[in-house]
Amino acid sequence: MPGSGQLHIDVLDYDNVFSHDLIGRASIDIESRYFHRGWANLSDKPIERIPIFSEDYFDPQGYVRLWIDILDKSETKKRNNPVFIQPRPVTPMEVRLIIWECEGLPNKDMEGSDFFFNATIDKEAQGTDVHFNSWDGVGSFNWRIVIPIDYDENLSREQYVNLSAYDYDIFSKDDFIAKKSFSITKLLKDVDAYDVPLKLDKNYFNDSIKKFYEEQINNLDEPDPKVRAEKIKMIETQYKFYEFDSEDPKKIWITLDSGCKTEEKDAV
Repeated sequence: MPGSGQLHIDVLDYDNVFSHDLIGRASIDIESRYFHRGWANLSDKPIERIPIFSEDYFDPQGYVRLWIDILDKSETKKRNNPVFIQPRPVTPMEVRLIIWECEGLPNKDMEGSDFFFNATIDKEAQGTDVHFNSWDGVGSFNWRIVIPIDYDENLSREQYVNLSAYDYDIFSKDDFIAKKSFSITKLLKDVDAYDVPLKLDKNYFNDSIKKFYEEQINNLDEPDPKVRAEKIKMIETQYKFYEFDSEDPKKIWITLDSGCKTEEKDAV
């Protein structure tokens, strides 16, 4: 391999009038891979995440995801078939929630509270109707919320339902009462994988969601007991807030961040 063993990838901001702006450069050491026996023996090279650095900033300005094949002339003749790398198209889905009722919400007005709920996924938001004149923190809705989403399996971030309770006001801003954000990433992945609608009932929760997080806990590689306990606590917050109704396993009581409760039926 005569010549430089460094591969540089420049990332630019396109400009159709002036010169393109350099965002940064990703540098790859080709020699360290070519002469590494373990890397050379891999039939399928790993996908790498290479940081993009700029002279003006200390921190990376982004990352390039790629894999590297280093072939001699004899190998290029054997590998003339292109590799299909286009990501899967997004999958249209609907997230359906039925807000049945709530209890324990604080009274925000002297003349009784007028409760309603908003559910938001990304930038899509829908709300229930208003339960007027509640004096005891109890509200009844039986209101279905349907939020269309485009599921992209290539996204690495979690997808959340943000559920918020408000006290409706006519002449002033609605009073925020409480909220809860919970991940539906596992549910969406299962719908995409099995290509069937799924309901977040007690059976699905025990067989899939609970098991998924318990496996994360069992696979924790953390020797420090204190740090391990903190990590377990963080994982448990992702699923231990669900409380299934004793009479109807399709209903879930969710404790909001203020300590209040709302009951909802969640299905995709």
